[in-house]
Amino acid sequence: MIGWDLSGKAAVNNLALIMIVIASGFTLTLLITGVDKWFYVLSALPIYLSVLWANKNQKFTLASSLLLVGSLLLISFWSFTNRRVAVEMGYLALACSLPVLVRSVRSMVWWFLVCLTLFLLFRYYDATTPFVPDPSINYLILSNSIIVTSVCIVFIQIISFRELAFHFSTTLKNKNTQLDKVIEGKEKIEKELQARNEEMQTLTEQLNWIVIQKNSELQVYLDAINVNIYSAISDNNGRFVKVNDPLLKASGYRSDELIGNHFKILDSGFHSGFFLARLESTVKSGNPWRGEFKSRAKDGSYFWCDQVIIPIGGKTETVNYFLTLGLPITERKQTEETRDKTLNLLETIAFQTSHKVRGPLARIEGLVNLIQRDLVSKEELKMVTAKLKDSSIEVNLATSDLVNFVNDHQISIQ
Repeated sequence: MIGWDLSGKAAVNNLALIMIVIASGFTLTLLITGVDKWFYVLSALPIYLSVLWANKNQKFTLASSLLLVGSLLLISFWSFTNRRVAVEMGYLALACSLPVLVRSVRSMVWWFLVCLTLFLLFRYYDATTPFVPDPSINYLILSNSIIVTSVCIVFIQIISFRELAFHFSTTLKNKNTQLDKVIEGKEKIEKELQARNEEMQTLTEQLNWIVIQKNSELQVYLDAINVNIYSAISDNNGRFVKVNDPLLKASGYRSDELIGNHFKILDSGFHSGFFLARLESTVKSGNPWRGEFKSRAKDGSYFWCDQVIIPIGGKTETVNYFLTLGLPITERKQTEETRDKTLNLLETIAFQTSHKVRGPLARIEGLVNLIQRDLVSKEELKMVTAKLKDSSIEVNLATSDLVNFVNDHQISIQ
């Protein structure tokens, strides 16, 4: 197998080299046979050397054009100047070389017609024009040599076609092998993708189930909050964005009356400005705040809640909203106020008892002790009796005042 490169550049180079070898061989043959025009064949060397030079310099179109046109001119010149030596067979040999020199089918057909036309024209000219043989030329040897050379060129071209077909067959086979590998890899990737998709589908179903469960749990928490806890969301300017039903019920406002309004609409005036400023500074810095807060309802009544204010966003992000959750503690605060009032009342009763009752009782006790010890004379008995009466009257008055005081404050406590 001839291992030559069958690309366009190599094909042109191969033909040019073949023609140089053939021209050199014919020149030697003409010299041996004693032909006077032996130097005619050397005219091929500049043309084919130019072809090699153009191909080397990446001028492929120029190289193939020089090869075709130059070969036609040489064959025509040799044919018409050296008749009856079968030089015209070069037209047919050149026509057989067209498939490796010309790319497009249209150009190949055009050049083939040119070669065939020149061959027929020469045949017509040779048949109609008288011929005078040159005594110095052995026409039998030259004609047979040229015919053999033309056959060799055609044979070489057939081998080239065979190598070309084998080259493309091998290339196509390699491409098919690569394509099979690509298809096999694609099928493998598709199987992997299918497996991945099945895994993703399984994970998606699991995630959906988890989301449903978490949503159910969250809804339970929200329901619990909406039943027992005051809840509100406010923006960075302190205006209500959302409120729940327990807060609406406690405040006495409708939803449209609170949403869009500032939270100061519920301000009871109980807390100091310093207290409110510290609360606002805490939550706007991204920190939660917790404490007891007294609010005023629409009807003027008050309600308490143990509340926590949570910035939505955290310390590292811009705080745009605040979540307020409040546990109702109004009853507890009322109980605490009642307890404080009761303690104050008891302290007052104890004070009044100590100052208004204990004094007269002490005097009565002292006078009774004097009487029991017979330390009071008859003349003093009347005075002691009067003192006892006055002390008893003071005790009675103090007791009455104490009863009235307790009754009056019991109403206020209730």
